[in-house]
Amino acid sequence: MMSDNRVTVAATKEINLAQLDIELGGHGLNGAEGLVQVVEGSPVTEAELAAGVAAHVAVWPERDARAAALVHARSLGFTDEMIAVMYPGLVESP
Repeated sequence: MMSDNRVTVAATKEINLAQLDIELGGHGLNGAEGLVQVVEGSPVTEAELAAGVAAHVAVWPERDARAAALVHARSLGFTDEMIAVMYPGLVESP
């Protein structure tokens, strides 16, 4: 658990720490157990961090691209079984 005097805020939604760090100027962030914390020496204030977390919409490019590929393949009539044979690992096993 983060317990030093660095700025820390609670996060009640999914956070992409690397993306959020860029959004806040790239000074460095840590995260654990629903908390987001700036690294030591960061100029980010508690208000800035809280606003950044509140406004943050996590984007996961690889996951989003995989989902789009599945939607497209299914729209062409491919079943999950067919997709699994053509692209192992793209379709999650039940």
